[in-house]
Amino acid sequence: SYLSYVDTMMKFLLIVELVIFTVLFFTVRLVLKRSVIRKINAVNASLTKITDGDLDEKVEVRDTCEFDALSSDINATVDKLKEYNKEGHRITDVTVTDSGWWCIVWGDNGYWGLMPDTMKEVMSQYNHDHETILSVSICENGNFAIVTNKHFYASHETDNSNMQKALDKFGAIYSVSITNKGIVVCCENGVYYQNIPSNVEEAIKEQTFRPRFVKYTDSGTYRITDGDKIARSEERFSRNAETDL
Repeated sequence: SYLSYVDTMMKFLLIVELVIFTVLFFTVRLVLKRSVIRKINAVNASLTKITDGDLDEKVEVRDTCEFDALSSDINATVDKLKEYNKEGHRITDVTVTDSGWWCIVWGDNGYWGLMPDTMKEVMSQYNHDHETILSVSICENGNFAIVTNKHFYASHETDNSNMQKALDKFGAIYSVSITNKGIVVCCENGVYYQNIPSNVEEAIKEQTFRPRFVKYTDSGTYRITDGDKIARSEERFSRNAETDL
């Protein structure tokens, strides 16, 4: 009948619409994903030049508000580094996150950056007490850790516990690096770590020098240095453990 025909056609058109919507959804998703990956690759390319010593390099990925803010934050950090370097300040440590947090430590206890409010309070107290700030680290979710010549502080209980374990096992803490998933603590007699990518773990074990700083990401990018020699990476995955050096 005519009504039966109309009903069939309506169902058919509905299915067609669903198929078209699904195809368009995944097509747009794929295009956006590729677009984001290209932007991330562009940022990483500039960061590689900067970490290789080219402080005149600028990150100029401005397609979205998020990437515009990220580019501005990175460029502001580099500009501060150049300023402190020009004025003869000794840069002690630097931490930068994709989420916009950053901090530069120079001299004995000078610092500057965009930090979580609680971190500002702790840093201000250490500065007021004339403690030498040795290392700072902020992860994407806003958790942070600080090492001075007298104390260490971590905003998350697990990081604080791991830093205490590092101190008990390997002696005085030189530096700390935390991410959303893991931690690396460089100490006087070794390196303590938990839940880090496998290639970072392998790189730490391979070094012939004792690291004073290990900076890494959960995706597997890393920088390892004793203040003189440096080892660096590309990317990869996995986790666990600790090692004596």
